Amino acid sequence: MSNLNTIADKIEEVILKTISYSNELKTDINNYALLYDQKTDNKWYIIFFFHEQVYHENSIKNGNCYHVYLFLQEELKQIDNDLPYSISFELGSPPSNKLEYEELLKKSTETYVSKGEQKICSKCGHSWNDHQLSGFIKEGETSPKEGWMICPHANCTCFITWDFKSK
Repeated sequence: MSNLNTIADKIEEVILKTISYSNELKTDINNYALLYDQKTDNKWYIIFFFHEQVYHENSIKNGNCYHVYLFLQEELKQIDNDLPYSISFELGSPPSNKLEYEELLKKSTETYVSKGEQKICSKCGHSWNDHQLSGFIKEGETSPKEGWMICPHANCTCFITWDFKSK
């Protein structure tokens, strides 16, 4: 088994643990996709899926998506403290074929796309500038080092986590 397969197996173990935790929060996260393409970048993309938009919206608004993110982040540190990853939350289901996999990977790796002078969020299609950055200051810090970003448009479920890693 290659090192990548070993890492993928460990990530999947903590994802299953995270889904169990998310069930305690009543998020309705029902599935996930783990994406990785070493030709494009060395980041692991973890996407959680919701069946229904109302649960997706509520989990974003009430902070449960961020709690799931924090839980998974701590679990991933046990695998490798420097493991590059991205965690996101989507409505729908995991890719069922190679084309869908490639489309989801492309969507996951892009933050925004340029349309003339304007930057558009690749996740929701709204103006990138409208998105709101949220975070909190942990004890002993002077500014937030991690958080989440949401789109304020009605019925939009765009949710992107961010962090600043200091080495």
